[in-house]
Amino acid sequence: MKTYVVLQDQQGEGCDYTIGCGKNWLFIEAETIEEAAKKYALKVVEDNGENWLEDQEYPYTQHAERTIEKATIIGVSSSLVMNAKDIERPVEELRKQLRKPIEEKKRQQLESKEKAEFERLKKKYG
Repeated sequence: MKTYVVLQDQQGEGCDYTIGCGKNWLFIEAETIEEAAKKYALKVVEDNGENWLEDQEYPYTQHAERTIEKATIIGVSSSLVMNAKDIERPVEELRKQLRKPIEEKKRQQLESKEKAEFERLKKKYG
């Protein structure tokens, strides 16, 4: 069995498209994406009745504020759950990698200044 994720979108933008109003995620276990689509359709009917789309008195669905406009089914080939520390580790490694060239440039500039100062003092005091 594979895991499929269904992104369900309501009609219209919802309260504010930037925060995802009117969107709902469902997870379905199936062998194929076609089977996942059938299971999703059965879930919609099970949750909202056979005439959920045509019902003018109650055109809402259990999982959206208004009638579903579309659903996108995505096959998940693999997944990984990360806590905040798991996310921070690669970020910190990236920071270190980005700092290295900056620190190296600063070190080279300081060394160059010190050499120039050394040469100046050498000329002055022989």
